[in-house]
Amino acid sequence: MGSTSGACRLLVVTVGAIVLAGLLIFHATAAGSASGAPPVAATGAPGTQRTTGEITAMSRATATWGTKQFRVAPPVRRPRAGLTAPAAEQPIGPQRAAPSARALPIASLLAVSSSFDGPTLADAGYFPPDSDAAAGTSQVLVAINGRIRVYAKNGTVGALDSTLDSFFSAVLSTGATTSDPRVVFDTITKRWFVSAIDVPPSLASNRVLLAVSDTDTITSGTVWTFFQFQHDTIGSAGDTGDFGDFPTLGVDQNAVYVGLAIFTPAGTFVNTSIFVIQKASVLGAGPIVVTPFRDLIAVVAPGSAGIVNPQGATNGDSSATAGYIVGTDWGSFGVLNVR
Repeated sequence: MGSTSGACRLLVVTVGAIVLAGLLIFHATAAGSASGAPPVAATGAPGTQRTTGEITAMSRATATWGTKQFRVAPPVRRPRAGLTAPAAEQPIGPQRAAPSARALPIASLLAVSSSFDGPTLADAGYFPPDSDAAAGTSQVLVAINGRIRVYAKNGTVGALDSTLDSFFSAVLSTGATTSDPRVVFDTITKRWFVSAIDVPPSLASNRVLLAVSDTDTITSGTVWTFFQFQHDTIGSAGDTGDFGDFPTLGVDQNAVYVGLAIFTPAGTFVNTSIFVIQKASVLGAGPIVVTPFRDLIAVVAPGSAGIVNPQGATNGDSSATAGYIVGTDWGSFGVLNVR
């Protein structure tokens, strides 16, 4: 959906049955860090509440359209930099046969019923946009670096149209900007969940930011509750002074999941972490309760096992009693780890 121009285009798509040719190897393991350190839950700060109308008014009051300069989002950090691809894996059975070269009838499987332009580089001022969006009952919420905006499903702009910094201003650390927004519409509670990271000038010890709506339809009166925690001090401390990047977001019946790739301020990859937030703690005024799982990669070296860019599964089953973390394997391309 994103592009290097900073614009995104929203497509409403009807999806048929798609069969993907290929093979995924699943490694299922129990939850926990590769280092074996027991996770410790921690209670953070209470939330701060603002209405959509207050957020949008603040954004308009601080806008500098006439003097805006385009800014590059934080430096691209590549967890696999310096590593070579592993040797070809050994066949594991007949199912390892090469996939058929027959082209999938994509045109018959995907039917675009409508589309409209989302926020552009001129709206946001950042590139790359790191676009994300989710569809709710009647709206589509789009977040890119520099802008968050809600649309009706016909493309009409709704009540929320703000810079991302203004949206999260209640929980930003001093001098920081926002980056890497993620959006989930929770079909269980009928609420919107929006996350991002903040980027302090030091590129160290940054915060995870989270916003939760109180309604499914975003209006000027919708109340958002904002939470934050510092990734290297919450719960069992670790990754002291490092920078959490590439956040992911997942929501299920019991928890909110935020995954991070951890780097030194100079940009050297350290490891990955997943933060499990008690969902009940962020459905009201808080305080937020977070359990960190750090060092998901056993050893940061070629061939070692562990999850790169951990992603919590978004699950709309209200009877679910377990959550899942998935991610590609550090040491073996084509292996998908499930915890």
